[in-house]
Amino acid sequence: MSSNQPVASSSRTSTQPGKYDVALAERVERIRLGDQVILALPSTMMKMVEVKGEKTVSLGKFGSFPVSALIGLLYGITYAIVEPTEPGGKATLKPLQGESITEVEETMATNELIGDGTEQQLLSSEEIQKLKDEGASAQDIIAKQIAKHSSFHLKTVYSQEKYKKRKEQKYSKTFRPLAPTIPSLLAYHNARFAPTVMGMREDTFAQMLSFGNVHPGGRYIVIDDCGGLIVGGMLDRMGGKGRILTITDTDSPPSLNILQAQMNFPEEMLAETTCSLNWMTVEESWTPPDDLDTPLIKAAEKGHVGGGKNTRIKKKRSARDELLKTREELFAGEWDGLVIACPYEPYSIIEKLSKYLAGSSSIVVYSPYLQVLTDVQAILRTEPTYLNPTVTESWLRKYQVLPMRTHPFMTMSGTGGYILSAIKAYADQQTSSVLATRSAERIKAAARKRQKLAEAEAGAGGVSASASAVSSRDVSGVSTPVSVMTATVPVPGEGEGGDRGNGVGPPLTLDNLRLRVITGSCSLQLDN
Repeated sequence: MSSNQPVASSSRTSTQPGKYDVALAERVERIRLGDQVILALPSTMMKMVEVKGEKTVSLGKFGSFPVSALIGLLYGITYAIVEPTEPGGKATLKPLQGESITEVEETMATNELIGDGTEQQLLSSEEIQKLKDEGASAQDIIAKQIAKHSSFHLKTVYSQEKYKKRKEQKYSKTFRPLAPTIPSLLAYHNARFAPTVMGMREDTFAQMLSFGNVHPGGRYIVIDDCGGLIVGGMLDRMGGKGRILTITDTDSPPSLNILQAQMNFPEEMLAETTCSLNWMTVEESWTPPDDLDTPLIKAAEKGHVGGGKNTRIKKKRSARDELLKTREELFAGEWDGLVIACPYEPYSIIEKLSKYLAGSSSIVVYSPYLQVLTDVQAILRTEPTYLNPTVTESWLRKYQVLPMRTHPFMTMSGTGGYILSAIKAYADQQTSSVLATRSAERIKAAARKRQKLAEAEAGAGGVSASASAVSSRDVSGVSTPVSVMTATVPVPGEGEGGDRGNGVGPPLTLDNLRLRVITGSCSLQLDN
C-alpha cells in the first residue's frame, strides 16, 4: 500500500494470548538465573546485581550473601540477611513480615525540652560495634539505644517513630529486590547519573506512552538516546506483539544497554520485534557497497574458500540482506507513530520521517529543555500536516501516608522533562475527504447566494434575468452546479447603429457586470 494514501492507522490490537506472555509475567514476579535485579537498601540507595555464577553480593555495612540465594525469591518483599552461625558458613535470606499501620496515641510530650548534643546518646560506638560482633539484631541495638536515651520520652510520638526509622536505616541488614521495570530503572539511573535517561521521570514516561498510543500490534519508529529505555518500555506495553524500528547515528548496531542487559526480556522476542538503521541508510538515495560482489566473495559462496573466511562472508551478506529488508520496511510506510528522545534538533527528524507515518499516527518528542520543544511547536502550527501540536509538563509528587502524618516528601525532582505531541494528517486536498467536502459546500453556498442576488435584483428593478446551470470543476475535482446570470438592462443610446440607438444594450453576463450590495439592496453596475 502506498504511503501517500489516506488510510487511517489501524489498531492491530489482538486479544489472543501472545507467545511471550508467560515470559513477560515471570520477569517481574520471581528472580531467575541470569536476571538483573535492583536491590533497594535501607539507606534508600540502590544496587544492581546479576544473578549468575557463584559470586558474593556485598552490600557494605548491610552485609553480604551468595548471589545464588536470590534465585526463586519474589520481587517486592523485604529480606533480612541472616549471618551464619558456624565459621565458614554462608549467609541466608529470610523474608520479613509486613508491619501493620497502627493508630498513634496523642500525648502531652513536646520537643521543646530536648537538648542538642551527643550527650543525650549514652551508647558509645564501641558498645554498638560489640553488639554487632555478638550477632545482635538491628532491633536489639535500637532497643538498647532507646533504653539509654535520656530524652527519648520527651519526644513526641511522631519524633519517636522518626528516630526509630533513622536507626533502622542505619543498622538493619535488609534489602528489597525490585524487578527491572520502568519506574525502578528510572529511579536507579536518575540516582546514579540522570543524563543516562535524560532526566526523565516515570510519570513523564507514562505520558509518552499515552500520547504515542502505544498498543500491542503497533508499528513505531523510535529515536532512543536513553540506552534503550524507551524501546523497552514500549515493548513491555506491546506485550511482544508489534514492530519497533530504531534509528541511530552509528554504523554499528545501536547501544541499547539498558534494554539488552537490564530489562530481562527474552532474546528471541527482541530479535522478532526490533530492527535498526542508521541515518545514512535511511536516505533513499543510499546504495549498499558492492564489496560482496567480488570474484572472491562469489567463490566463497560456492564453497571454494576456507571455512572460517567463508563463514564471515556469509554473515556479512546476511547482515546486508537484513539491512535492505529493514529499509524496504521503512519505505513501505504506514507506521503507527514516531517517538523521539534524543539531544538532536527534533524538527529535522520529524520532517525526514513523517512521510513514512500513517494517517492519524502519533508524534511524541521528549526533551529536558522547554525551549527546544516550543520552537518546534511554533513550526508545526504553521503546517496543515500536523494537528494539535502541544507541549506539556507532567507533575508528580510523592506522599507519606500514615495516620496523622500524611504529607508530601520535602525533597523531590524539580521537573521530569517536557513532551511535545502531535497527530500526523494528510494535507493533500485530493486525498482528504474532509477538505473536499468542505470545498464543495462552499461552492454550493456561493452559487445559492449569487442566484438569490440575481432574483432580488430582477424583482426590484424590473430587470429580466435568467439563470442557466453550468458545471464548474474546482481544484479538488468535484463537479458542482454554478449559476451564471445573464441580464438585459436599458442603456442610454448614442445613436450608433444596432440596438444601442434604441436604448437597449447587448446581453450582459457576470464577466462585465458587477453586483454590489448597498445597505441591503442590490444594484447593477456596468463595467466600461
